[in-house]
Amino acid sequence: MIRACDDGDFELIWTIINDGAQAYKGIIPADRWTDPYMSRDKLHHEIEDGVVFWGYEDGGALAGVMGLQDVRDVTLIRHAYVRTASRNLGIGGQLLSHLRTITTRPVLIGTWADAVWAIGFYRKHGFRVVDPHEKDRLLRTYWSIPDRQVETSVVLADARWPIRHDETRYEVRPIGKVESPLVDRAAAPRQGDEGSPDAWLVFDASVSEGIRDLQAGTEIILLTWLDRTRRDVLTVHPRGDSRNALTGVFSTRSPDRPNPIGLHRVRIESIDGPRVRVSNLEALDGTPIVDVKPLLGPIDER
Repeated sequence: MIRACDDGDFELIWTIINDGAQAYKGIIPADRWTDPYMSRDKLHHEIEDGVVFWGYEDGGALAGVMGLQDVRDVTLIRHAYVRTASRNLGIGGQLLSHLRTITTRPVLIGTWADAVWAIGFYRKHGFRVVDPHEKDRLLRTYWSIPDRQVETSVVLADARWPIRHDETRYEVRPIGKVESPLVDRAAAPRQGDEGSPDAWLVFDASVSEGIRDLQAGTEIILLTWLDRTRRDVLTVHPRGDSRNALTGVFSTRSPDRPNPIGLHRVRIESIDGPRVRVSNLEALDGTPIVDVKPLLGPIDER
């Protein structure tokens, strides 16, 4: 059951927030993490500032909470947390769906840029990540947070929030996905020739005619959409090594970039219908496939 929280729920709200926030430990920058993550004074301040909490009650006990805050012409989703023991039960989705029926204003959500699972959750429910410049403007307009938090956050907007005239959008439709033993970005090789394993490219039936002339033993250029990366990054330490000077992302191969397109030179090892086995692919399991192109030889062989 979803219900509005009242003053008597304060301690439960505080407990759920700090329990649920443990999922972000190591994701939230170390200089922004506190223990407990939210103090009672901070929670009192948030409520006094207009955050109205709603809760999901299971068996008479609150299992998750989500705040709603009207600011100027928008509604913000604030402090959405589910008890650790109640995660992956659909509670967050039910709370979000309910709260969106309460307001007619555009809905904005701020979260940590490295919390890729949280971003994926909101995207699944129809929200889009706004571009980095718009993100900075929105966070400074509708939230009261320090610059460091602005720097390390993203903003997602629902369909009621207008797309800016200079935010022209193009659709990229995946044509398949990668099946790979690699599931952890931190443990994956940075490049294909750095110990990457074989992987399967599993193509959609709708593009079967397009792959019919691929041949085992040839090399191809595989383009993927790196869906578990950050899109608000413009400078990086190359290869993730802080000893390297900050460098513009377009001069690096960092997967974190405004349009995270992966470029992979791979060799086709075998073909089994819509499944193509390739070697030396560093893409993670489930990575969407965007395109495949042949590797060009000398000009006189093209």
